[in-house]
Amino acid sequence: MLLDLSEEPKEHLAFPPQVDSTLVAEFGWTVVGFLRRGSNPKIYEGAARKRNVSGDTVQHGVQGLTYLLPESSKLMISEVDF
Repeated sequence: MLLDLSEEPKEHLAFPPQVDSTLVAEFGWTVVGFLRRGSNPKIYEGAARKRNVSGDTVQHGVQGLTYLLPESSKLMISEVDF
């Protein structure tokens, strides 16, 4: 079964595919930090400066991935489908 996302998470997830894969990996660590410690605007701003984007872009990307990961897990989506 594939995950069907609503428009808001789709919009939030539009940023990561547009950047270099090393930045996406760093972005993943930002998501892990969010899951462990909660939301932290300072981390978003620091990550945004490194990527030359707005803090809102990073925050929305983190929120999108934070939604995507557990939803994919609930549906037991395969690595290929993910």
